[in-house]
Amino acid sequence: MRKWRCVICDYIHEGDTPPEACPICGVGPEQFVLLAEELPPKRWKCVICDYVHEGNEPPAVCPICGVGPEQFVLLEETATALTAQTVASATPETAEAALSTISCGLFVLTACCEGRANGQCVNTVFQLTSLPSKIAVCLHKQSLTHAFVQQCGAFTVSVLPRDDDGLAMVRHFGYQTGHKVEKCACLEMVPARNGCPIVKEAVSYFEAKVIPDKVVDVGSHTLFVADVTGGRVLRQAPALTYEYYQERKAAEKKKEAGK
Repeated sequence: MRKWRCVICDYIHEGDTPPEACPICGVGPEQFVLLAEELPPKRWKCVICDYVHEGNEPPAVCPICGVGPEQFVLLEETATALTAQTVASATPETAEAALSTISCGLFVLTACCEGRANGQCVNTVFQLTSLPSKIAVCLHKQSLTHAFVQQCGAFTVSVLPRDDDGLAMVRHFGYQTGHKVEKCACLEMVPARNGCPIVKEAVSYFEAKVIPDKVVDVGSHTLFVADVTGGRVLRQAPALTYEYYQERKAAEKKKEAGK
């Protein structure tokens, strides 16, 4: 709905047209100006870790992986009807927005090397086959966890719960780097049989061994295909999704803005 402001007393009227008379100062409709409709904030996606930032400009530094604004792309998320013209006018930005609609989970992947453990938040974990069970994970090359997995060839994935505990684990493992913080040392965790720690709050976990000839360089990341060597369901609860995480984060921002 349109908003009109009285230029005399600043009264705001909502409607398709200005009022016949201002209820505050009594002037006519000619003294009202149409306010520009508030546009939703722009959304910028980090091409390294998929963090989404809202604002007129990308952030100076990604709070998740630390890259600069040049690694952010603008998501053109305006929905449009499917026609030959909309297909022809698609851009890399609209493609990024389309990719952001893919549903995925949020997990904590841990690895150990030379007596030290580290973990990070990941959203690229998927099952490839059932008999035998194989999975694939994708890790950024600059992360410490990537170095551990590449060197030692094993890891454990904890499936996070869709609750405050799960969101707390996202913040702990996703908002700081293992190059500066011992993320596993300050938590009560249980080692899997491969030695990689399991998040106690997890819905389930599975441990895996990397298949050496199935490691693929995909540019900024490495794709690791691995055999599942163990795992268990730990409690009956819904798993955390990236969509739910974004919804909760947006709600928290709105709450903070209203204070």
